[in-house]
Amino acid sequence: MASRKMCLFGVQISGTPMDRLCYRGQHSFEFTWASSRSTLGSSRICSRYHRQPRPPPSYKYEGCPLIAVHDTSDDWRHYLKAIYTRSYFRPGRPAKFEVVAAIARLSTKYDSPYLRQRVIDHLMSTFPADLAGWARRDKLRLIPPLEGGFGPTLNAYLPLATSCNIRIIIPPLYWEQMHKTRSRATEDVAGPETFARWCLGHASEAGSSLGFCRECSKSIEEAIQEGYAKVWEKLPEYFGFPGWETLKAEASVFDESSLEE
Repeated sequence: MASRKMCLFGVQISGTPMDRLCYRGQHSFEFTWASSRSTLGSSRICSRYHRQPRPPPSYKYEGCPLIAVHDTSDDWRHYLKAIYTRSYFRPGRPAKFEVVAAIARLSTKYDSPYLRQRVIDHLMSTFPADLAGWARRDKLRLIPPLEGGFGPTLNAYLPLATSCNIRIIIPPLYWEQMHKTRSRATEDVAGPETFARWCLGHASEAGSSLGFCRECSKSIEEAIQEGYAKVWEKLPEYFGFPGWETLKAEASVFDESSLEE
């Protein structure tokens, strides 16, 4: 059977001529019907599109049916590269926020579980769901920090987590913003000497900085860590979310080991 061709990247945007949106060369996204069925079949939406009977297309470009989608060309570029280029957006490898965000939006919208799982894993490396991960966050995070501090970070991550229903990163996101806001306020109001004595984030130094002996300092550190653990356990509930176990179950959408190498 001869393969049919589908111009998947024939993106139609209101007010923009369609012939300008079928990218050629480096940004050419024209696929045979057969390869699209096997590869894009990982998207349940695309898979259903292939199976359902459809009327003849109203528009074509170079003989390819044009499919109207209402997403940005940048989002599609990152999404398709993640599907068709094995080295692009791999598990455990760093990726810029704009790449993760684009794939998050389309893997959610077009129901691509394995890409959505990679997105969640990247986001959770940046905003971990456990204290041990949080302590090693700077070394393990897969998404580099955004420029501009906590304001741009909150404004970028919170809408993404909300729109893509990735709730597990929201409590840690609020946790970080709360601590950064408090640290800056304390630094300005209390002065550097008093601020240096704050145990927040420096549990191992709290006792010794106040002149306590080693044994007492150890007890203070353990008490602080125990308090941290209790607060962290209740963290989702403080912001109106279900517990960690429920959020972790939501965040597990695909088993990466099931993919054939």
